[in-house]
Parts: sequence; C-alpha cells; structure tokens
Amino acid sequence: MRIVCLFIICLVVSIPGWGQDRKSLSPEAFLQQVARNHPTAQQARLLREQSRALQLEARGGFDPKLSMATDYKSFDQKNYYQLGDGTLKIPTQFGLSFKTGYVWGNGVFLNPQNFLPTSGDNGLGVDGQALVGIQLPILQGLFVDEARTNLRIAKEQEAINFAQSQLLINDLLYAAGLVYWEWAFQEYALETYEQAVRLTEQQLEQVKQSYLQGDRPAIDTLEVYLQLQNRRVDLQQASLDLTMARNALSNFLWAQQAGDPEEIASFAANSPLNPTVNNTIDDLLINGFQQLFAHPKLRSYRGKLKQLEVEQRWQREQFKPELNLEYNLLANGLDFSNEKVNNGGSDFNLFTENYKWGLQFSFPLFVRKARGKQQQVSLKIRDTELGMTQELRELQNKWNNYAESIENLRVQLGQYQQVVEHYQRLLEAEQIKFSIGESSVFLLNSREQKLLEANLKLLKIATKLQQSTLAIRWATGVLGQ
Repeated sequence: MRIVCLFIICLVVSIPGWGQDRKSLSPEAFLQQVARNHPTAQQARLLREQSRALQLEARGGFDPKLSMATDYKSFDQKNYYQLGDGTLKIPTQFGLSFKTGYVWGNGVFLNPQNFLPTSGDNGLGVDGQALVGIQLPILQGLFVDEARTNLRIAKEQEAINFAQSQLLINDLLYAAGLVYWEWAFQEYALETYEQAVRLTEQQLEQVKQSYLQGDRPAIDTLEVYLQLQNRRVDLQQASLDLTMARNALSNFLWAQQAGDPEEIASFAANSPLNPTVNNTIDDLLINGFQQLFAHPKLRSYRGKLKQLEVEQRWQREQFKPELNLEYNLLANGLDFSNEKVNNGGSDFNLFTENYKWGLQFSFPLFVRKARGKQQQVSLKIRDTELGMTQELRELQNKWNNYAESIENLRVQLGQYQQVVEHYQRLLEAEQIKFSIGESSVFLLNSREQKLLEANLKLLKIATKLQQSTLAIRWATGVLGQ
C-alpha cells in the first residue's frame, strides 16, 4: 500500500522530503535562467545590437565630407603652376547637398580659366576664391537615392533582427523545456524505483520470516528475490537515464551570462506532473491560432518584403535619366559682398552675378542594368511571398497537431487514471487474499508490477502533456515574450 500512495503523490505534488538538501528548480525559473544566461540568448541580443550598427553605417551616407586636393609643378626654377581646392560637402536626406570650399591657383603658366582673385584684389591677403553652392538631382535621385534606400533597408533590418532574436529564444526555450520535462520525469522515475526496491526488500524480509516460521514455502523467497533483482536492474537503468537527462539539461543551465555551466546535481525538480492543463493553455487553444500571424518567422518575412519593396523602388528610379544641377556662388577671395567685383556699382546682385553653374546628364540607351536588377528584385519578392505562404501553412499544421495532441493526452490521462485506480483495487484485493492464504507471492508481485508500470506510464503521459503544452506555445511563437 505504501508504494501505491507514493505513486499517487508523485502525480500531484512534489515528493515530500525529497531534494531538501538541493535547491528546487521550477520550469518557470529554469526557462528564465536559460533566457537570461544561455549563450544562444546572448547571441539573440547581439542581433539587436547589430541592427543598430547597420543603421549607424547607413546614416554614414549623409555624413559631411571634407576633401582637399593640390597639384604643383616646378621646372627649370620656374613655378609653372600650383592648383588646389578644399571642399566641405554636406548631404541631406532630401537629395539636396550643400557645398562650400576654397580654390587657389598661381604660376607662370597657369591656365587662364584658373585665374583667381589675388590677395591684392580682395584686400584680404588671401590668394584664391571661396565658394558656396548646392547640388541637386533633378530626375533620378530626387525622391529616392542609394543613401536613402540603404537607410530605409537598415531600419527594416532592425525589425527583422528583432524577430529573428525572438525566434532564436523561442527555439532555445522550446528545446530547453523539452529537456527539462524529461529530466523531471527521470527524477520522479528514479525516486519511484528507489521506493519500489525498498518496499520489495521489506517484503523479502517478511517472506523470509514467514518461511522460517513455516507459513510459506522456500520457493516464495526465491520469487520475491527475483522480483527484487528485476527492480534493482530497473533502478540501475533509471539512474543511467537520469544521468543522461542531467547531462542534456546541463547544455541549457548556465550560472551567469556566458559563464560557467550550473552544477545540475545541486538542483532538484520542482515540477509536479499535474494531469491537468491550466486556464492559460485553454485560452491559447482558443485564441492561439490567430496569434500565429504574429509569429517571429512571419514577421521576419514581412520585414524582408518591406526591404525588397524599398529596393524595388530604387531600381525603378534608375530607369530615369541622371540630370544633376550644381550652382555655386563665387567670392572675391573670401568676401561674398565686396562690390569691387562689380566695378563699384550699386546694383550688384549676389545671385545673378559672380556664379558658376552646370548640368550633368547621362542615360544608358538600353537600360539593361536597371531592367536586370528590377527583374531580380521582383523574383526575390515572389520567392519571399511563396516562402511566407509555405511557412504560415506549416505553422498552422504544427499548431493543429499540438492542439490535437493536448486534447488527446487529456483524454488519455483521464482514462489511465481509471486504469491506475483499477490496478490499485486489484492489488488491494490480492493483498487480502494473500493474507488469508488464498493467493501466491507470484500473483501479488504481478499485481504490484502492473501497478508500478501503470503509474510510470501515467507519469509519462503527464510529461508528454507538459511537453505538448510547451510545443503549442513554441508553434505560436510566444516563448520568451
């Protein structure tokens, strides 16, 4: 009867007194520690850092750029020419770029087009000329250009990396949870076999005493001894299974972030294998199917589609001709307001005199490069859409399978609880018959073995129910959220 009570306790609550010298490890605390300390979880968080680094790189396309160049020639003790310019260009996110700079040039053989105001002309003691201006793409690049495209793609990559990090943690916690429940089952199974061995040892002593008193034949002691040997073998196998389960669990349990693995032997399972499912899982069974559309895998696909749409817009933009306008205001040395440039006149206009402007036009006649890239992007979009459709279908089927599994295991648990109760009644009846001499040790051992197997199977079904509950949360993509 003691072994029967032990089995029932194992199903509903943690075994009293077991693991008192070890810290308890509940499934919630275990998964939290995995999500916090496991190296894969650290890698998932690195993905979010990478997206910020990508945005920083993309914003570099709008960094002001300082440049300088000089060209000098001296021959036969003559200064043929010296040319130079320094420029600061400031691009914006609207296609327009601002430019300011200073150019200088002198020499005996200086090209006339490079003649600049001298220090005597500008009154500032500075040879050369300052300028300020703008650069504006009129057709291609006015609304979309490569820098703005890269920035938008980098922003979408942040959402993709966030979804992928959640996906990594979702998969990690699912794998860890499966191992945890297997470990918990092996912990309970080992304790159950230990209790069974102790009870059989007690039974062997009782039968020996009955034999010595002449109440039982010697063959009964052999029968109980064989039962004890079988259970010791089962105990050894259970001990091996638990060792393997602990080793598997050690892959997920870390004491600190990317630090040393936690010592598994210092923990005891604190996870009663309840043959019930809580209301949270009931709600998930009702509403979880709709949550599939927010699965990290699908969000990652949507982010990739947005990236491709941004890229497609840029490829379409490249069908336009390039027509770039540049306009520069020229100074007298460093002075933009000196009227001496206009012969002292009072009608000097800064924007209609002393300027330099130009247009640059280009257009590939066959546009093959743009057409080829456009086709490639269109094919990638179609490929991504097909992949997302297939992924959604697989997620829906997984969810349906796990939902059916949970309902089926619920029914099995209810049915097998009745099986355990019936085996318990058979054992109790056999014990009464044995006590009045109308049964044998063989039949009694057989009843005990059947009850033992039934309780272990019930524990296994309860374990599968917990694993299926974890699996449907994994299929919904909500683990770690």
